[in-house]
Amino acid sequence: DAVVAFARGATRPEFYDDESQATAVNEAADAAVGVARRALRDACAAGAERRSARREVVAYCLRVLDGGDDGAQLKRRELAACAHLGAGVAADLADDVGGSRKDDDSSLRAADAKARKCLDIVDACQRSLDVWDCTSFDLRDDASALKLLQRVADRTFGEKEPSEQSVAKIEKLADLLGAPPGWTSCRVALQAAVDDTRVAESLRQADQAASKGRSDPDALRDVAEKLATNLAAVDLNSNAGDARRAAAYRLRARCAAEASDSSKDCAAMEVLRFVDAVRSRCAGAPALISSGGNDDGLLLKADEANLPLRKFVLALREAHASATSESIAVKVDEATDALVSVFRKAAAWRLAARALTLRDAAVAKHRTNDEPGAKRRGHVALGRLKALLDAAEPDAELCVACALAAPPKKAFDAYRSAVGTCGGSAAELDRLALLATVGEAVAARLDDGALEHASRSLAHDAVWWRFLKRR
Repeated sequence: DAVVAFARGATRPEFYDDESQATAVNEAADAAVGVARRALRDACAAGAERRSARREVVAYCLRVLDGGDDGAQLKRRELAACAHLGAGVAADLADDVGGSRKDDDSSLRAADAKARKCLDIVDACQRSLDVWDCTSFDLRDDASALKLLQRVADRTFGEKEPSEQSVAKIEKLADLLGAPPGWTSCRVALQAAVDDTRVAESLRQADQAASKGRSDPDALRDVAEKLATNLAAVDLNSNAGDARRAAAYRLRARCAAEASDSSKDCAAMEVLRFVDAVRSRCAGAPALISSGGNDDGLLLKADEANLPLRKFVLALREAHASATSESIAVKVDEATDALVSVFRKAAAWRLAARALTLRDAAVAKHRTNDEPGAKRRGHVALGRLKALLDAAEPDAELCVACALAAPPKKAFDAYRSAVGTCGGSAAELDRLALLATVGEAVAARLDDGALEHASRSLAHDAVWWRFLKRR
């Protein structure tokens, strides 16, 4: 008991009161911890008695670091000494082979390993990263550790653009806490997505996170949502909105290629492309914005279409995110009618038809009086896929997303039919080559070797026939 009491006291020596001698204090604290560890080793009998004494010190250190035993009143250097002592004694306990530890059951050894890992992390957080609010409670599971990481990142980054030093600090903490690869890059991307002037930086950081092998695309979806839900993204007069939609679309396409269920990504990509199509029909729209084959009717007035479009997009997002509700279906219907009335005035019938298709996809699960399966999202995706494949310049990424969301056999039939209708003109051969890349991408996602080989051969044939045409 006296040895254990001495080891506890080693965390609170009187020289901790002298904050002006920081280096000397750290060295003295390390020396005191070393003396305490040797005392536990030499004064206690080998075997179960020594391990019991060490476990008591480890438990005491954990309690103090969690705020118990007056731990909340200690100064930082006292807490640092406590964490260092606990980590060292826990390491000694793990290395204790006296008696081969046959008297300890597996639950005790598992608890020892857990305590050692916790104290090592707390010690590293305090000494290397200046993080003092890390406790065993924050490390009890992966979800709690991520909450701690998020809390520290919010405090470190603030609302301004984070510095290289702060990013490096959070990167080290993320590695220490076992966060998924690319977590820090996604966090920086999420913060940058708020600022219209940093959209490119947000996309760069998100791509960097994906390149690190992040298996869970949810963080990339969060960045895409932050980019797309900003009001500028649905502003028909905003160049920043164009950049936001392009970046969000690219991230959604990446998620659709990696996720087991691409239906949500497909729906989000549809909405983004739809806003682009409306933007392309507005007077003064940049030439780089593709009309997506919706070049019918008169030019739209951006100020007149802005508010109905915004309400329509918000209603679609609410419908996709919410559980079954007839009231949401009514809300989407009202927003759709208001937008379609704007399209009717300009005779933009293709845009109107596309808005109705998006409405059907969004409210299918909210309807209670429809025929079973009549408006399943997979069949809506199939219909959109057929329209895309028949276009003169199909949107390859959106074709892939729709193909993955549609019923597989019917999607393949639609693809085969589209390939079969390609003519021999140069433009048709270009379309054939593009369709071949779509088939190759879908085949790679589904791990379909036969389709991938056929699509690759089709692409080579298109290149060869184009060469012969030019000769």
